[in-house]
Amino acid sequence: MGNVFFNMYGVSDSGHGGTNLGGTMAGRGARLNHLSHEQLETLYGWIDSVPLSRPKRNIARDFSDGVLCAEIVKHYMPRAVDLHNYPQTDRLPDKLANWRTLNTKIFRKRLHMQLNAGQIDALARADAGAIEPLLLRLRTKLQQVEQKGRARTASEEALEAEGGAPA
Repeated sequence: MGNVFFNMYGVSDSGHGGTNLGGTMAGRGARLNHLSHEQLETLYGWIDSVPLSRPKRNIARDFSDGVLCAEIVKHYMPRAVDLHNYPQTDRLPDKLANWRTLNTKIFRKRLHMQLNAGQIDALARADAGAIEPLLLRLRTKLQQVEQKGRARTASEEALEAEGGAPA
């Protein structure tokens, strides 16, 4: 039997299964085989660096209603997310509605990424291994947004220094 790592989120990284980082998940029963121990630790450290409304105990269940994901986006893009659109819930239909709203209003329009119906279902059902690839993609997209914002700020400051007005 291979080594199994259980972290503070209750996630097993046993090196078996079938999810990839490209975002294609078969749905139920997805695994973390393409995520190394180091990638998971880095990801969990990033999540811990964001102030969230409730404690994290089991990452799949904690993120299953989409609320914590919305809070992460709000942390990096404060004007992009209205948290009242994402009520905390234990009901599967409401979890699906939250994920669909995130997918439509935030992921597709603001971050230019999209979840398919199988991914949304796996996230709402708290399938093991479904949230981590999404969070990796989300972190990358949010880092890109931050970099664009810094570049825009630097160019605006340069224009102001030259006596011009920002665009």
